[in-house]
Amino acid sequence: MIPFEDLRIEGEQHFKLRAECFHDVLLLIKKMPKNVWGIKIEQWGPMPDVKFEFKSRFASDEILAILMKQVDSHVMIDTLKPYDEYTGER
Repeated sequence: MIPFEDLRIEGEQHFKLRAECFHDVLLLIKKMPKNVWGIKIEQWGPMPDVKFEFKSRFASDEILAILMKQVDSHVMIDTLKPYDEYTGER
């Protein structure tokens, strides 16, 4: 059996972003439930911020379009990057 984190789906992209709180991440996941998998959410420093790593068939511009319609998503918009380019900095 292939471990879940090693599962690859054709056309997937691997992203990471920072959010002000866990609830913001849940709202994003709710808006694209069949298009996000491989989810990892971690606390980011001493603040309520979280790091959100995920895989999706959506391109970054599609994810940004969803985030632009979400309230209080400015941190996620500023930090969304392909996984290997992510720094967490705004």
